[in-house]
Amino acid sequence: MGEVYRATDTKLGREVAIKVLPAAFTADAQRLARFEREARLLASLNHTSIAHLYGFETASLEDGTTVHLIAMELVEGEDLSERLKRGSIAVDEALGIAKQIAEALEEAHEHGVVHRDLKPANVKLTPDGKVKVLDFGLAKAWTDDSGAGTSAADLSHSPTLARTGTEAGMILGTAAYMSPEQARGKAVDKRADIWAFGVVLYEMLTGQRLFAGETITDVLAAVVRQEIAWDALPAATPATVRRLLVRCLDRDPRQRLRDIGEARIALGVAEETGLAGGAATMSGSGARPRAFWLALVAGGLLGGIGIGNLLPWRGPSRPASPRPGRTLILPASGRTLDDSQAISPDGRWVAYTAGGALWIRNLGELEAREVPEYRGATRPFWSPRSDAVAFAAARTLFKVSRDGGKPVELCRIPRGEFTGGSWSASKGIVFTSSSANWDGDVLRVSEEGGAPEPFTRADAAKGELRLFDPHFFPDGRSLLFTVVTEDANAGEIAVDRDGARTLLGLGDGSRQAAWSPSGHVLFSRGLGFDNSLWALPFSLEARAPRGDPFRVEVSGMDSSVSADGTLVYRRPHPDPQQLAWVDRTGRLLGAIGEPMRVLLSVPAISPDGRRVAATVQGEDGGGISVWDTERGVVTRVAGAGEFSPEWSPGGEEIAYVAGGGLGLRRADGSGDVRVLLQRPHSAAPSFSRDGKYVAFYVLERETRRDLWALAVSKPDEPFPLLRTKANEALPRISPDGRFVAYQSDASGRWEVYVQPFPRGEGRWQVSAGGGRQPVWNPRGGELFFVSGNDLMAVDVVVQPAFRTGTPRRLFGGEAVGTSLSLPTTMERHYDVAPDGRRFVVVRGVGKGTSDVVLAEGALARASAEKMRSATEKRE
Repeated sequence: MGEVYRATDTKLGREVAIKVLPAAFTADAQRLARFEREARLLASLNHTSIAHLYGFETASLEDGTTVHLIAMELVEGEDLSERLKRGSIAVDEALGIAKQIAEALEEAHEHGVVHRDLKPANVKLTPDGKVKVLDFGLAKAWTDDSGAGTSAADLSHSPTLARTGTEAGMILGTAAYMSPEQARGKAVDKRADIWAFGVVLYEMLTGQRLFAGETITDVLAAVVRQEIAWDALPAATPATVRRLLVRCLDRDPRQRLRDIGEARIALGVAEETGLAGGAATMSGSGARPRAFWLALVAGGLLGGIGIGNLLPWRGPSRPASPRPGRTLILPASGRTLDDSQAISPDGRWVAYTAGGALWIRNLGELEAREVPEYRGATRPFWSPRSDAVAFAAARTLFKVSRDGGKPVELCRIPRGEFTGGSWSASKGIVFTSSSANWDGDVLRVSEEGGAPEPFTRADAAKGELRLFDPHFFPDGRSLLFTVVTEDANAGEIAVDRDGARTLLGLGDGSRQAAWSPSGHVLFSRGLGFDNSLWALPFSLEARAPRGDPFRVEVSGMDSSVSADGTLVYRRPHPDPQQLAWVDRTGRLLGAIGEPMRVLLSVPAISPDGRRVAATVQGEDGGGISVWDTERGVVTRVAGAGEFSPEWSPGGEEIAYVAGGGLGLRRADGSGDVRVLLQRPHSAAPSFSRDGKYVAFYVLERETRRDLWALAVSKPDEPFPLLRTKANEALPRISPDGRFVAYQSDASGRWEVYVQPFPRGEGRWQVSAGGGRQPVWNPRGGELFFVSGNDLMAVDVVVQPAFRTGTPRRLFGGEAVGTSLSLPTTMERHYDVAPDGRRFVVVRGVGKGTSDVVLAEGALARASAEKMRSATEKRE
C-alpha cells in the first residue's frame, strides 16, 4: 500500500503515522478518486479497536513532484503476526483478542465498509492490552460506486496480489486469509471478513497457519478445497467457540455466519461463562458447563425484577461487553402491555403499546415517553432510518417522530382491523387490514401520506384468501407476510418479490414473520397462548430456505429484530381459566376441574349432562379435552390444531374441526378419527337430534362465510343452506330438527336469525341491537344468544307459525367472571345443559398479561444448540 513513516503533527502536537500512496494510485486518476471517496467514509469510523484515519492530503515536494498521503493514528506495539511467531495464544487471551476484532469489524460493517484484507499483520496488540485493526485503507465500501472500467473481479482481490515476487511472503500471507469466493475472483461482501476472522481465530488458538503452500496457487487451492483440521484446536476450546468457527469457515457464503455481531455475542458468552468444563470436541456430548447455567439463571432473575430499565446507551460505538442475555422492558406503573412492540433498526429504541397508548423508549433512558391523545394505538413499526414510528389508531394510519411532536395522519385504513405494517426506504409503507370477511390484500401508501393502493393481492387462483403481517427484507423490495389459503386453516408464511410469490411451507399456525440479520426468518408458531418463536435459515439471494426451522424461545410471539441482531418479543402470561356451572341468574353453582393457565373455549355439554368438552389452547399444544363432572376425570380426545367440539346425539362421539375439514372420534379418546367432511375452512358443526344431519359454516373467498349441511348417510354430498354476500356463521339445529339458528352480518352488524331446516321458506330476525352465538334450549321453546357481554333468552313458538317473543337479559358475563364476547366472534363461549336451567361458562377472560423481552444473542445460542443436537444425532 505504500511507505509508512512515523511523524509529528506540529499543529496538534501528537505523533501520527503517515502513509505515502504508491505510484499505482497516483498514476490512475479514477482509482485515486475512488480511494479518496472511500477514505472519507473510513474517516467516519469511530471505534476503540480501529486505527483512526485523520486525513487525506496532497503535498508538493521540493523536486516538484506531487505525493498523496493519508495521516493515521500511530499505534504502538507488535502486530499479531509477530506474536504468532512465538506460537499459539492461550484460549482466554485469544478469545479476548478475537472479540475486539469482531467489535471493530461490526463497526465497519454497520457503516457499509468491508475490510477485505483482515490478517494477523493488520491487527496490532498495544502494550496496554488493546487491539487495533489496521489498514482499512484497503477496504471497499460495498455501497460505493466501483468506477467505470473496473471489473468486479479486480475489485474483489486484495491489492497485495499485484505486488512483485520479491515480496512473496506478504503475498502468501494475504492469500491465506482470503475467502473462497474472493480466491475465485468473485465480488465479495462482509461475509469475506467473517471468513478471514475465522481463519485468524483458528490460527491464534492452534499456532498453525490454516492454509499454506509453496506458491500462491497452492495456497488458493487450499482455501478452496482443503479440509479443516478441527482436531488441531486445543482441548480447552469452548464448544461455543468451536461451533462459531464452523459457521465462520463454511465455504458456502450462503451458509456462513451472516453477521459478525453474532460472533461478538458468542465470544462474550464464552468469556462470561468461563472455560472450565466448557471445552468439547466437535463430536463431544455438548454438555453445558455449570457456570453457563448459573449465568442463565442469574439472567432470568435479573430480568424478572426489571433490570432491563438500566440498560446502557446504545450509541454508534459498540459497548465493550454485551447486555445480559434477556431483560424485560416494563411499562409505567399501573399499566399493562397491549398487543405489540418493535425495536428500531439501529437497536436504540423500542416502541410498544400499553394501557391503550403508544410508548417510545430510548434504551439509554429509564422512562418511556407516551404519545398522547391517540387511544387504541396498535401495532407500531419503525422507519428504516429509526427516526419515526408508524402505528394505527381509530382506523387511521399515523406516523410520529421518535423525538416527539404531533402524529401525522397518513391515510384511512380501508376496512376492519389493522393487522400489521412495514416501512421501506424505496417502497414506502405497506400494511394490511381485514374484517370479519377474512379478506385483505397488502396495501401501500407513501411515507408522506395519500391514498393507499394495492402492493400485492391475495391470489384467488391459488386459493389465497387473506394476507397479513407484512415485513420487508433489507432490500426494501422483497416482502414477508402470512397468507391464509384454502388448504391451510392456520396460515402460511410467504415471500413476494415483484409479484413472484413462494410459500415457505412452515404451516402449523406459522405467522408474524420477521427478518433477522443472522440470516434467518423468525416467526411465531402455535395458537392462543401456546406460542413459541422459531427461526428458519434463509437465503436472501435465492429467496428460499437453506435448512430446517428450529425453536428460539419456548414462549414468545410478535418478534422484532434490529440490524445488530437484538431481538424483542412478547411473552404472554395467561390468566387462569376454569369451566363452571351457573344458573339462569348467573349464580355460581360449582367449578369443573382445576384452574389452568390455558385458553378455554367452545364448551359443549353431552346429551346426558354429565360431561363437558372444550377447546384447550396451552403450552402442551392444546386440542380438545372432556371433563367427567361426576368422577372428576379429564380425557384428551383430540390434539393440537383441532377445536370446536360438538357431541353426537348419542353422546358416544365428538365432532370437531380438523385441519382439512370435520372429524369424528369416540368421546373416550379411543379409536381412530373418522373423517366426517373433507373440506378446508369448515367450522362449528351442529347435529340434528336424530343424528341424520350436520350443519356447519364454510369460509369461501367470493361469498365469505356461508351455511352448509350434509346428510350423515351421504357425507360426500354437502349442500348449501344459505350463501349470500354477507357472513353467516355458527349454525345450530333446533331440537325438533325443523329450524336452524345462526348469526349474520347482513344488516351491517351481527344479529341472530332463524330459518327452516333443511329446506323451506322464511327467515326471522330474533335479536335486536346485536346478537351472536345462538344456542337452543334442549327442551325446546327457547333460544339463547349473546348481546354485548350479556346472555339473552327469547321464547320461540313454532305452531301454527314461527314467532318469537321479546329478548330478555339473564345475566352479564362480568357477574360470573367471564367474557361471553370473545375477541373472535366465530366461537361459542357457553353451552346449555339438557334441563335448560344450567349453563357452562368459562371463568377468567384468559387475556392475562405480557412482558416485552429484550434478548441479545438468543438466536446465536439457539442456532448453536441446534448444531450441537445435529452433531449428537449424527453420532
